[in-house]
Amino acid sequence: MKKRAIESRVEQVYQIRPEHLNGAGRLFGGRLMEWIDEVAGLVGIRHSQCNVITASVDNLKFIRGVFQMTLSFWSEPSPGSAALPWKSGSIPMWKNLTAHDIP
Repeated sequence: MKKRAIESRVEQVYQIRPEHLNGAGRLFGGRLMEWIDEVAGLVGIRHSQCNVITASVDNLKFIRGVFQMTLSFWSEPSPGSAALPWKSGSIPMWKNLTAHDIP
């Protein structure tokens, strides 16, 4: 029986603090990539029940800046996903990430 994607789902929230910002006051792109890798690894471990690594990132677009006192939220796999597609040991993921100002 295939494992359903929702069974491996991970949700993560980060509060953007001064140490996460570059000189322009925006979140470092590298920090975001680190967080993505961390959560993707957790999803992979939960789904496969073994150690996983990030071999490559095919595409990452920074659409707009994320600033201090913002909450960055993401969950993967997305709600409503079927089974995680395994292809040569890879798990495609990350449709989009969202950021919200702290009220």
